Formats: sequence, structure tokens, C-alpha cells
Amino acid sequence: MYPQSALAVVPTVPTVVAHDNPDDEPPCDDVQGIVRRAVAVRLKYNPTGATQLIPPKLLGFHALNRDGIACNGDRCDSLLKQFLHDGFDKDEANRDNYAVEVSGPKDKSIMYNIEVSEEQTKLATLPSDWRPIAMTLSHSHCNQVFKNIEMGAPSDNAGVVDSFGKLSKELILRADKSLAATSHTGLDWVVFPAQMLVENPQALHDISEAANIKNGAMLLETEMQALQRLARHCSAETNSAQEVGYDSVQRLLAGSMPKLASSGHFKELFSLVITLGGQTAGWMLGLAEFYGQFVNADFRKLRFATVALMGTWPGTVRGESTAPLIVAILKACYACDPDRYMKEEHLEFISAKDIKLVETDAKQSARLDSALAALKYFNNDWMPALAATSRGVRIQLQGLTDIALAQAFLMKDTNLDTYSLNCLMKH
Repeated sequence: MYPQSALAVVPTVPTVVAHDNPDDEPPCDDVQGIVRRAVAVRLKYNPTGATQLIPPKLLGFHALNRDGIACNGDRCDSLLKQFLHDGFDKDEANRDNYAVEVSGPKDKSIMYNIEVSEEQTKLATLPSDWRPIAMTLSHSHCNQVFKNIEMGAPSDNAGVVDSFGKLSKELILRADKSLAATSHTGLDWVVFPAQMLVENPQALHDISEAANIKNGAMLLETEMQALQRLARHCSAETNSAQEVGYDSVQRLLAGSMPKLASSGHFKELFSLVITLGGQTAGWMLGLAEFYGQFVNADFRKLRFATVALMGTWPGTVRGESTAPLIVAILKACYACDPDRYMKEEHLEFISAKDIKLVETDAKQSARLDSALAALKYFNNDWMPALAATSRGVRIQLQGLTDIALAQAFLMKDTNLDTYSLNCLMKH
């Protein structure tokens, strides 16, 4: 958890002003710093630039790639739909493919991939004895699409599924020969040794972010990935200096997410990350797990302004951390009915009025106290039992509980006591 002094370095107003032109280029030094570091890493650990043709089944996605957010099955299915509609171009896909060797049979990313594949129905289920040779640092969703085809994952893409609703290699071949062939043979990958991440853990992020910069994709990353990246920078600052510097974190983020770093929402997002405790804290990890398992970013997006609203809350209320309720409300935002709350391709489930805390509002204070008490009870009394279940079951049940409590709080439901929570969990 961050020291309380960290909040003191948040300025009362942002130190930078949002660009008038949304397409303004990021500061040159910030971008070049990431690119230079990535080039140095590539020259050190793969000086010849040699590539390997690797079948998709022998690749997984690294647990820390995409700022720790797992591949999403619905997103993969949408990407496959795009390939089938536009036509698959192997030459286009066969660029800037980076991976790192697994460190051995106990590499954490192996079990991470197996667990995620069991959670999400639209990802190819991996066997318990799956032995990949490397983990992707780029094009993770693309490789997962190939793997889904090769291993027959469930899909909603009519015309390329069998009678069981699973992808058929034969039907894919009829639809797109190049896609079918690549799903079997794979792409050419630049593979770095596992020792690279031992000697330089930051290399994983530099390589991934530099690849996005090169492809002009650095401004297209999701709001959750942005929040996780901001949390990672805050955690790094805390580990090195025992204090989180607003200006230094803002500068770090500017290299890969310049729009966010220079926006008027940065101060609130920074405060939100401080309240949630950074990337290694349980609240951020739980939010990232929920997002990776249930949220398809193609259809469920939040505006940065919406996420930033939760950064206006204090870190504690009457001695209780607000972090669990903040996370619950963000989950509820992603889980809301898009038919009612979708505006200009973004979900807007809450407004500043919805979440403004008013000290003189006795009824709101009572609901807030009840919600925090119920969440504290859940995390202390129910989570140990959920820890014994599978990762997917834990994420699902915790998400359902969080969403129910958040909706009750936002809808001014007074039924927020621990008895109601017990009934919900038993059900």
C-alpha cells in the first residue's frame, strides 16, 4: 500500500493542459526513450534479428503482457470475424512479432494460460500437460485466433463452425485458405531468451510498447490497460523512491499514452490508482482479472472521464478503505445494460451526480457504511473459501457479488447488510 504522504504530491490542478488537437504527437523524448530501450534490448538479446516459424499451439500470451490483462475470448471471436470479412493478409500480420522463451515447465505464464483458457468459453481449452516454447509480447490476440481455429474453440461466427458450435478447420479452409494455412503453421517470431526478463524485467513492457508505437497503435489501447499501466508506473516509483511523484509518473506515461498523460483526467486517475494501491495490490489485480475474463473491449468501453470519476473519492471514509466499493462500481459499469447506458460507443452507467459523496446526506452515508461493511465481511469471510475454487469461479462469484452491492448502493437500495450478502452467496 502506498504511504499516505504520496497523496500530498498530487497537485491541486494538472500540471499540463490537454492538447487542442487530439492527434498531436507525443513528446519526442518520451517516445524515443521507449524505442531506444527496446532497440537496445533487441540488439543485446537477438542481435541478428533471427525469426522462428512457430505453430500457434506452441505459443501462449505472457502473463504480464498487455499490462497483465488476459486475452479475451469475445475479442478473439470479433477479430476472427474481421479476418473472414476483410480477408486475412499474412504479410500484414507477419510483422513485429515478439515472444520470450518460457523459463521451464514451472513458468507462471503456462498455468496462467491454462487457467484463462478454462475460464473463457471462446478460448481454446489447453490440456494440463500443455508445454509451449514461448510467450507472446505482441499480437497475442492474433495468435490466439489461430490457436482457436487449430484447436476447435467455440465460436459465434456462423458458417465456420461445426454442429457443436466449434470452429472447423475444413470450413475455415473453404472461407480463407491463407487464414487456414497460417493457423496451422503460425507466424515468424523474434524470440528472446528467458534470461532477458531475469536481467531486465522492464524489457517486456518496452518491447510491447515500442511495437505499438511503430504501428501507430499506442493511442488505441483500452482504458483498463491505461489504468493498469499507470498503476505499474506508480508501483515502480514507490519501489524505487518510497514515494509516488505525480510529475515523474505523468512523464513515464507520456511515452506510450500521451493523450492520457496530457488530459484533464490524469489527476483523478492518478488519485484513483493511489487509492487502489498500485498494480500489485489486490484491488487492481481483481479488477484486471474481471476485465480480462468478461469484458470485450470492442463493445464495452468506458470513457476515461467515467473511470476518473472514481478518483474523486477519498481513500478512506470513517477509517474504512473505499477501494473495494470503487472496484465494485467499476465492475458494475462494465456489466451494465448497453441498451440503456451506451452513448457514442461508450458505457455511461454513472455520472458525477451518482457518485458524489455529500457529508450532510445521512441516508447516503448510511448506505456507504453498509456497502463498505458488507464488502469487508465478504472479503474477510467468503474470499478464503473462494480461494479454494478455480480461478474462473472465484473471479465470477466475486464479480457477481461486487456488481450486486455496487448496484444496490447506486440505486439507493437500503438492503445492504451482511445477512443479505450471505443469502446472495448461498444462492
